[in-house]
Amino acid sequence: MLNLRKDTDRLLTEFIKSSGLVSEENIKNAEELSKVLMCPLTSALIRSNYVSEDQIADSFCNSYGLTRSKVKLSNIKVRPLQDTITDQFIIKSRIVPVDKTGDKIYVVVADPSALESFNNMQLISGTNLVEASVVNLSEMHEYLEKLKTRMDNDFLKTLDIEAEEENTKPIAQTKSAVSNSNAVISDYLLGENQKKEARFKVSAGSDVIEFVDGIISNAVAMGVSDIHIETFRDASQVRYRKDGVLQAIEEFTEFLTYNYSAIITRLKILANLDISERRLPQDGAIVSQMADKTVDVRVSILPTVNGERAVMRILDPDAANFTLGELGIPEKSLAKIRKVIHSPQGLMLVTGPTGSGKSTTLYAALKEINEPGINILTAEDPVEYDLKGVGQVQVRDSIGLSFAAALRSFLRQDPEVIMVGEIRDKETSDIAIKAALTGHLVLSTLHTNDAASTITRLINMGVPNYLITSALALVLAQRLARKNCPHCTQDDNLVKKETLIDLGFTEEEVQNFKPQKSKGCERCNDTGVKGRMGIHEILALNANLREVILTNATERSIVDTAKKDGFETMQEVGRRFIMEGKISVEEYKRVLVLD
Repeated sequence: MLNLRKDTDRLLTEFIKSSGLVSEENIKNAEELSKVLMCPLTSALIRSNYVSEDQIADSFCNSYGLTRSKVKLSNIKVRPLQDTITDQFIIKSRIVPVDKTGDKIYVVVADPSALESFNNMQLISGTNLVEASVVNLSEMHEYLEKLKTRMDNDFLKTLDIEAEEENTKPIAQTKSAVSNSNAVISDYLLGENQKKEARFKVSAGSDVIEFVDGIISNAVAMGVSDIHIETFRDASQVRYRKDGVLQAIEEFTEFLTYNYSAIITRLKILANLDISERRLPQDGAIVSQMADKTVDVRVSILPTVNGERAVMRILDPDAANFTLGELGIPEKSLAKIRKVIHSPQGLMLVTGPTGSGKSTTLYAALKEINEPGINILTAEDPVEYDLKGVGQVQVRDSIGLSFAAALRSFLRQDPEVIMVGEIRDKETSDIAIKAALTGHLVLSTLHTNDAASTITRLINMGVPNYLITSALALVLAQRLARKNCPHCTQDDNLVKKETLIDLGFTEEEVQNFKPQKSKGCERCNDTGVKGRMGIHEILALNANLREVILTNATERSIVDTAKKDGFETMQEVGRRFIMEGKISVEEYKRVLVLD
């Protein structure tokens, strides 16, 4: 039975469907069989005689202008380019070199998924002259299985030698250590101080390929939001942003330094960027298939004086699974938000700096009101998470599809709810305000420090006061603060009384509590923090606030008026969290602007 990876099976199934080789009914029957046999859908289709391997190969040839291979993989004794194109690369890419004449390389493939690795083949071999022909799936499967067996045997021999030399670990333990989710990274990074410098230099493209895959998969496993790959005059580094804070990953430094250009090239290939362009910034995206989910990775390449640096934003679908009730918003404030998002019209704005969780809050609000009877449209840059039943538009300023242009088109699409990723200019704010006044619920974000300054920002953008009071229903300002690890929290004796008073605590409050800070333990990986929590302030407009806004009030007077109805600033909420031991004084200072 064919043993195909999920991504290969998915592409093959899509190809078989699009080629019209099988009917929808047969596909459904094969899907049931694949569940029973726990095998790939392609295997089930072939096993049920709904389609033959020859039919797949012939259709593959016709669709891509290829020919059937005259070479039998089983007859190959010595493979060309064996020192450059490794067994590992062949197993992953499903491309097998069978001959080389001059600068031209002849390869065989068995399915469309292999075509995605042609750029890698050209990069590694140093030539663009690659000609492909097609073999049956079974022939490719048998050849790859032989390669895997050979690799396993070589690997076991290596383990035997290392065990004899070191005499420190049983072979079984060593095998276990390299078979976990960090196997790729472990292979390159663990114990490298004892290895020669030459080990780091790339002799095959698969080294770089697996290194890049390992960096991404490791980041996803750790819950990292961003990956920074950067080079300086003397060295290079990888930094992960976790819980809002960047931290250097020292284990990656040496391999990265020796292979920096190849790693950046690999990222460009994955993100469909121009590998020859090194003078201009480029943006792209990678779809990374993990064990049980698909993760989108946004890639930004920026030229610097020391070389190109790459920043990757990881859009893990699990991060969008929060509901409004799970965001840590107090029930009283949550009731105000729910009242607005279940209203037929109005404008709700979520504000805060980059990385403060604005998108998560908006997605949670949309998921709560998303139902078949409501038409929801979003304009985003980028579209971060796929929401079932929601029409999502990717904004592209380069072709004229701005937030304002998308909003104008939305109004002709009969929506009840509109989400605009960000209000950046007067044109977008005008259309959003008018949409909120004409029977639409509009949700959006704005980059301001707090809720009150959001109103003054709209006024400064040229929105008339009377339109703000008529359309704006609620402003939610927020930050994300790292929580103290509950398992190693202790009194923070370094914080002085004067410091607390400067933060806004009263003399009486200072006498009645001790600020807490976690020292670090095994459960928090010695970081002293365990997850993050939201710090929110909710400004719901009422008659008193609208009257103040109409008189061109200052931010201070807006806050004073709102406090009469129980409004709490983020600073007040943060100070309460300090008193409760949830966050440290240091974290409060990091995320909040002082009163």
